[in-house]
Amino acid sequence: LQLRSSAPFENHIRKVYDLPHEEDVAAASVRMCTFCGQQPEKLLACSHCKSVQYCSAQCQAQDWKAGHKSSCTAKK
Repeated sequence: LQLRSSAPFENHIRKVYDLPHEEDVAAASVRMCTFCGQQPEKLLACSHCKSVQYCSAQCQAQDWKAGHKSSCTAKK
């Protein structure tokens, strides 16, 4: 008896449940600016939602105008 690879099934489950791939999880642990991708020592978080981080006030302002404003929800 020879078993087939479970990769297609795993990919289907990831898509259905919107689960990240292992390499995506590893990349998410890298601290970088949400807007430009730089990796400075210190990052600034959005003062409303705290879920995105920026290397500078300029990147934060540009991302706000580019669309973060519509998706930002303050955490309570």
